[in-house]
Amino acid sequence: MAFFEYKTNPMYVQGPNALLELKRYTYHLGSRFLIITGCGPITDVVVGKVKQSFDNPMSDNLQTSNLRYIPAKMQAEAYDKAKKDITYEIHDFEGKQVTYENIDVCVELAKKMKADCIIAIGGGKALDLARAAHIKYPCEVVLCPTAAATNAPASTLAVIYTEEGELVEAQRMAMHPAIVISDTAETIKAPAITLAAGMGDCMGTYYESRLMIRATNRQKDLVTVVDRAVHLPREVFYESGYQAVMANKNGLITLAYESVLAQIVHSPGPMSVNQTVHMPHLIDDLLLHFDQCKKTLHGLLVGFGVLAAMVWGGEDIEDIYEYIDFARSIGIPVTLAECGVAKEPREKFYEYARKIVNTPGGTMALVADKIDGDEMVNAMFAAEDIVQDYLGCDCQD
Repeated sequence: MAFFEYKTNPMYVQGPNALLELKRYTYHLGSRFLIITGCGPITDVVVGKVKQSFDNPMSDNLQTSNLRYIPAKMQAEAYDKAKKDITYEIHDFEGKQVTYENIDVCVELAKKMKADCIIAIGGGKALDLARAAHIKYPCEVVLCPTAAATNAPASTLAVIYTEEGELVEAQRMAMHPAIVISDTAETIKAPAITLAAGMGDCMGTYYESRLMIRATNRQKDLVTVVDRAVHLPREVFYESGYQAVMANKNGLITLAYESVLAQIVHSPGPMSVNQTVHMPHLIDDLLLHFDQCKKTLHGLLVGFGVLAAMVWGGEDIEDIYEYIDFARSIGIPVTLAECGVAKEPREKFYEYARKIVNTPGGTMALVADKIDGDEMVNAMFAAEDIVQDYLGCDCQD
């Protein structure tokens, strides 16, 4: 019989200028808000929206495109009449690494103002800082991603690094963040390659879930809601992924873009039913040992690692070919050359893989069925051979 935990965020909001309604969405979470940002070139626009939201009546900032506009209007008017005193502080953490030291800075800011809620707006580092700060200073958490380069914006996971960018550990919140808000007027400004990376990360999660189910022999335990959660990302991306990337390149908010964005951002909840990390994320860890890959988006390397997982998991060759075509269409690397490591000595891959699988507390500690480092690299090289044969080229440059 099935036994599973279906955890997800109590509320997910997506739409143009959703940040203008930040005060209304967070009103019930408290009266003192610590807002941390890491938004790069759109910082001034984001801060302007936050101030407009908190400094004006909520009924002034309602977005008429909201499908729930009428109940939202009634709620905003009721909140405005309550005239609750609200305090907020905005602190910019742009360029700050997710280190223990910077986490402590967030915690101290929250303690100083006795924050009821931490709101993080920006990329993955800002969101990780808020999640990690919550673990040390339990309060409500609201996350507002300004890009979808990973499938982690709605998750409980906080990844901690050294100042130099070396992975230290991963921590998890006990429950998902209270609210996740995607302001599509801002997310559409992110480079299209970040959307491709987000799909790569999600596809990694999809195949990791399949491997997890097989490893724990739970194929017969998948009730409908779990089974659909596993397969939906792949279906959405294969149907709309290319169109979404093209729309993103041209700054167009289309149905394809919105569908893909929502799937990337909100998938960690449903997918957590039966998923843990597996080979795609281990391949990412492996490639990060090479300097050429250190600045490559996480989701692109995970997306590349999907091919090794497919080979290792015995997926049909036609499915592998289909994934190659999909990945190439949106910009996910499919060869070692595209990752920049084709000319690296093969023994280096085996050396780094053995180090990864034997690191206490590392990614391997989260894998249900332990993987030998050599077989992981063998799967990666086998996938390389399949790709080169399918593309009809010698991809060494």
